[in-house]
Amino acid sequence: MPSRSKMSRDVAPGSDRPSDADAQAASGRPAGNPVTDPPGPLAQDQATDVRQIRAPGRLSGGAPRRRLLRNWRVRSRLVLLIAIPTATAVALGASSIVSSWRTAVGYQRVAQLANLTSNVTRLAYQLEYERDNTVWFIAMKTGPGGTLDTQLSPAATSQLQVVRQQYVYTDKTIDPVRQGATAIGSDFPPGVVLAAHSVMSELEFIKSVRSAAVSSDASAADVINRYSAVINVLLAFEDEIALSSNDPQLTSTVSALSQVSRIQEEFSIQRGLIVYSLTATTFAPNMFQMLNASVANQASDSQQFQNFASPGQLNLYKVALANGSLADRVSGSESTVIKYQPTHKSLSGIGIPSEEWFGNVTETIGKVRLVEETLVTQAINRAQDLRKKAIISAVIIGGAVLLVLVIALLFTVIVGRSMVRPLRRLRAGALEVAGVGLPETVRRMSEIDSDNIAIDVQPIDVDSFDEIGEVARAFDQVHREALRLAANEAALRGNVNAMFVNLSRRSQSLVERQIKGEPARSRRPRVHEALEPAGPAGRRAQGGDLGDRTVRAGLAERPAWHRRPRPCGQRRRPPDRRAGRERHGLLLG
Repeated sequence: MPSRSKMSRDVAPGSDRPSDADAQAASGRPAGNPVTDPPGPLAQDQATDVRQIRAPGRLSGGAPRRRLLRNWRVRSRLVLLIAIPTATAVALGASSIVSSWRTAVGYQRVAQLANLTSNVTRLAYQLEYERDNTVWFIAMKTGPGGTLDTQLSPAATSQLQVVRQQYVYTDKTIDPVRQGATAIGSDFPPGVVLAAHSVMSELEFIKSVRSAAVSSDASAADVINRYSAVINVLLAFEDEIALSSNDPQLTSTVSALSQVSRIQEEFSIQRGLIVYSLTATTFAPNMFQMLNASVANQASDSQQFQNFASPGQLNLYKVALANGSLADRVSGSESTVIKYQPTHKSLSGIGIPSEEWFGNVTETIGKVRLVEETLVTQAINRAQDLRKKAIISAVIIGGAVLLVLVIALLFTVIVGRSMVRPLRRLRAGALEVAGVGLPETVRRMSEIDSDNIAIDVQPIDVDSFDEIGEVARAFDQVHREALRLAANEAALRGNVNAMFVNLSRRSQSLVERQIKGEPARSRRPRVHEALEPAGPAGRRAQGGDLGDRTVRAGLAERPAWHRRPRPCGQRRRPPDRRAGRERHGLLLG
């Protein structure tokens, strides 16, 4: 036997099913209003559910705590997750870049100091030559007893012209040193700045030294000491390059350069002392001791040079002062003078011309000067190479950091979009189902026959197989189950309504027959006919309200004669018990 819901759905339009107004009247509803079932719990709280989905903190009675990490958007958390290691890598790369850049700037300063040192050594060389010529001039105007002549001899006058000409050559080398020392600012190490200031002060002191040297009462020893003080300040500036550099090769080159410059200075001091003694035929007071100290200092400087110099630099120095050269003749003449002086009061019989000695030592100093210039060039080239390497290193590190940053950003975008896009589609689909799709489907099920609505769930557009895809499939399953439950609820309501309408229609028919006074026996339908009206129209007409059916059934049980008033004096006629039994049987059936 088909179910009541099936029979109710099979009723065709135009059948003898009671109209909507009759059904509403029978069920106690006001006519003229459509029959609309109250929505279920899922449809009633739909707006609240959507608001809870969008802003759970607001509906829960408290302000949303958006500052908490758990309340951040997934995209923001992904950006934060990638940004922290990326920022760390960028910070480390930036630190390396800054370090390389500072190293490049440091070696740029070292190269600047090396260039200044080249000018300083050139100035020291000219001052040494100027000093020795001045000492030679003093020796030429010194008499046999060591007294200074007021009248200059032709040789002394000629030598004075040589000294003054040397002033011109020396002044040409002073200006570059002054400019280089002025360019040293506060960005250099304090020691370098102090040394530059000392050089500037000594450059201003040269004029007074010259004035005192050509005065009538100037002594040779005093002139040597004054010039040596200026030259020592200039040569001390070379040591600052070694202190400003962290490169071992550059440090050793600058240290070797400093020792060569001091060897050259000792050669110059010896040249001045011996040329004075050979010209004046005797040493002035303390000059022989100065000669011995200079020889000892030169030997110490040569030993220090061998400790700092590389094999190539050491070989360069040995070639310049090779055996059989003028250096041997100078060394031999010097030894002769040192041995001859203690046993003789005068050097007139030593047999060493002063011009020859001065020329041989000057040539030897010139060879040492070539070694010095070579070392200065090596120091400058090394500083520039280190600067270039530091710049290249900074550029490479910067490029690598930039490349890593670009790759990190690219992968961040790719990975972030691969996660954020499915989440956005899942969120949009879930909100659309919760706010529009599911309530609309439930509403249509409550208004029309639920069997005519296909329970077809459109899957959320997430086709991945990760956790996001699993959540999307689970949501689709929940959506499908919600629609199935809504359809079952609508079908159940339809069955109940059909049963109430059927009972109301049957009770109404009985009441009408009782009102017309028709016998219950002749109009009594059989039980199965009463319960199953013929045809689809009859089956669709079944339904109604249980309370209305009970009231109308009670009215039908009371016969018309019982409801009419009896005339006065008329006895009550007993009811027809057979007809009552038939009516009760019909109702019970």
